[in-house]
Amino acid sequence: MTTIDITPRWSALVPMLSLVLQQTDSVQTRQEITLELTKMAMAADHWNAHCKEQMAILEQSAIATATAPQTASQGGK
Repeated sequence: MTTIDITPRWSALVPMLSLVLQQTDSVQTRQEITLELTKMAMAADHWNAHCKEQMAILEQSAIATATAPQTASQGGK
């Protein structure tokens, strides 16, 4: 059986959610959309923090590699 992933992209959902927020009189709908946008924002914050951590690790690794003394097997004398 083939599985098809129909998970929507946030970039496609935000304009629709924004329009619903502007047009709805339902307090519950506004609360639900606000909750989803808040969860998305938190996920984005976590992703950004993860990316910064990974970049710091890569930078430290590059610095360590560039400053490490070469051994004979690496072409040094």
